Amino acid sequence: MSQPEYGLSRRKFLGLSAGAGLSLLLAACGDDDDDDEPTATTAAAAAPTATEEPEEAEPTATTEADDAEPTMADDEQTEVEVIVGDVVDYSLEADGWDGPFGSVTFQMHHGHFDDQDVYFIRTDASDRDFAEQEGLVFVPILVNALQAEGSFANLYTFAQSADGQGSIVTTIPGRDDYTPAFHIHTVAFSGDPELITSEAALLEAQEAGTLTVEETGIVVNYPLVRWGDEGLPVDPELTAPLGA
Repeated sequence: MSQPEYGLSRRKFLGLSAGAGLSLLLAACGDDDDDDEPTATTAAAAAPTATEEPEEAEPTATTEADDAEPTMADDEQTEVEVIVGDVVDYSLEADGWDGPFGSVTFQMHHGHFDDQDVYFIRTDASDRDFAEQEGLVFVPILVNALQAEGSFANLYTFAQSADGQGSIVTTIPGRDDYTPAFHIHTVAFSGDPELITSEAALLEAQEAGTLTVEETGIVVNYPLVRWGDEGLPVDPELTAPLGA
């Protein structure tokens, strides 16, 4: 399946992603051998953040006042730690952007909402074992979303699946209930799996006894990038990280 890369402007992306995942977007890098899914590219500030210890430069000796900003030698190389397994490419510099910006390209994952195709990226998870298994950042505070009404949506994954099956989500951007924080449910068929592309059809099958649904108590941060015929603005030239 061939899909375009989606260039997420920094402002657009941060507006759609949960706060717990922002720090990792500035530090994530790495490679992924899975070329079957489309990818999404987002701008990332190259300046160090609280979670970017490998990128922190030691202050240089200076004769300026005590409040002077530390400096970094022009030829000093920044080390980058791989944080998220879904990152397929990155750059610490971007010639088209005015400022210390880089970019991160994420693997997108296929899903469904009300019989429409959606694509999302994965960043954080509230469960340590799940985060390690899936190559995500462990953010335990995400589980607190389950205690606040309207702070999460549902996402259904399939233990066995028919051809073309993706995860089912219960909201998309543009709806009043949209959030990238999803409570994961696992689905298991009692017989041969069938393709299900909406929560309504899934609940009907559950009522009919052809499948079971189990809540996991795990909350993940999976911002949507494309939904149906809509999606985040495409910026293949990567020229507007702060665009509206």
